[in-house]
Amino acid sequence: MMLTTTQIADCLRYQGLFNGEKCGAERIVSDKIVVSRKDHPHCFVCFGSMRAGSHNRVSAIVWDGEFLSSRVCEICCSAMAHSDLDKIEDCYSLGEYRQNGYLG
Repeated sequence: MMLTTTQIADCLRYQGLFNGEKCGAERIVSDKIVVSRKDHPHCFVCFGSMRAGSHNRVSAIVWDGEFLSSRVCEICCSAMAHSDLDKIEDCYSLGEYRQNGYLG
């Protein structure tokens, strides 16, 4: 699945990743969609692995004086692009299960 140009723009407009208020971010350094060149271990939202060649949302912020970065998978980007709050919540719930070792 590859994101369309419209989905990419809609995903970047979705600010829920920063809790609607930039999660207390002092500054958003970078927030863009990239095509990953290599596999990545886990999505910031659903904690699933990401394959090379897929779209990822890569963000970097300064929060409480600390530099933080995140990478979001194509499936979660698609949910953000459609502002599908139920699906986004499902992605976060899946991530909690994966982090706690309940799912592979």
